[in-house]
Amino acid sequence: MKHVDPAVAPVQTAPPVDRQSSGRVPPVREWPECWPVSEQRALAEWDPTCGLRGSIAEEAPLLCAPLVETVAFVSALRTTRVPRLHRAVRAVLGAVQQTGTPYWEWTDAAWASAIDSDPPASLRTASLAYVLCGFSDLQRLDARVWPANLAKAAFGRAFDRSLARVLDTLVGLGYTSSSLRGRASPTLAAVVLETRSAHLEEIDEACLWRVYERYGVERKHVCQLSQALCALGVLQDPIRMRTYTLYDAKDSGRVPPEWAALCQRWRATSTLAPQTRETTYSFALRVGVWLAAIHPGIRQPGDWTVDTCVDFLAAVRDLAVGEWSLGEPDGGGRPMRPNSKRALLYAVRRFFRDVEGWGWERLRFNPAYHLATPKSILQLAGPNPRDVDEAVWIRLVWASLHLGPGDLISQTWYPIEMLRAM
Repeated sequence: MKHVDPAVAPVQTAPPVDRQSSGRVPPVREWPECWPVSEQRALAEWDPTCGLRGSIAEEAPLLCAPLVETVAFVSALRTTRVPRLHRAVRAVLGAVQQTGTPYWEWTDAAWASAIDSDPPASLRTASLAYVLCGFSDLQRLDARVWPANLAKAAFGRAFDRSLARVLDTLVGLGYTSSSLRGRASPTLAAVVLETRSAHLEEIDEACLWRVYERYGVERKHVCQLSQALCALGVLQDPIRMRTYTLYDAKDSGRVPPEWAALCQRWRATSTLAPQTRETTYSFALRVGVWLAAIHPGIRQPGDWTVDTCVDFLAAVRDLAVGEWSLGEPDGGGRPMRPNSKRALLYAVRRFFRDVEGWGWERLRFNPAYHLATPKSILQLAGPNPRDVDEAVWIRLVWASLHLGPGDLISQTWYPIEMLRAM
């Protein structure tokens, strides 16, 4: 860093901005390349316990004035005199005093350290970092700051108004208030912090994908927000929630190598329809995850016995969502639905029948009998009809009349007229 001692020019202050109505934060400032040595001396002699009584604001205007202005902006204070030095400002100046580096040269890691140094003032310090210097590594912040609290501090009531619009729109689309509780607010907060504006009209699809990739927001929450933005006319099309992984891109690290190789060979040989073939292949790989955990010595279909089938049926009976996932187990422990269990068992029977029918392995059991779907599952499987609210039914009819090829989330073999009728 260059050290010069020029005549300090008056600090150009930004005009007051009403954050309650503007919904935007000021643009990130352009900082000077040199920090005057006179200000460095003044800061070195400054006692943090004295606040402004040490004339630090007059002796180091380049350092102090932007901080005080930002505190006034975040706190919505509009006075003619310089406000009392805020605790967060003292924390920032104290860190500058210790490091000898002005805050406008700090990295995101340095800002995060300053934010964590004084937990009671962390929200104010984070607001200074975000509004004044464009602090962008927001995922570093803990629950006291990130993300809704910071958005409310930076944008005030403008954020609350935008959140209310999103919630009202999603409820009108059929979402329940309970399903949105605690999810819509942090998702929208991450988006407005990314755009530096609380106006929904300034959000685009690229911003939504950046938030999904950078901040770890779940895809379904981003998709919900895109549905609201589409209904409000901000986006032309919502983001699609479902994404299908290609068979050759599936993670088989938890599957025994011999079992995974046989599954890939079956997938390359089968003549089933593409999506049915992909589903059966995925289920067969998941059986390999169960084998690795319960029967590590079984690596080929020929090693299965009737006892293995009994253990497998018992495991399927108690199977939870995501328990045999190819990646890390995920699903919250919710039991798998009976229809899903029936589909799993059907796919496994088809897999074993093909392996034996093509002469690859000789089985020691009958898949149709020993892996038949238990009656306890069949009794719970099947249709589950219920009354549909009249308002929801009208929206379904309207959607069916306007359904087009562009609304499909994946390739289908059925004509669009059949889908409309369904």
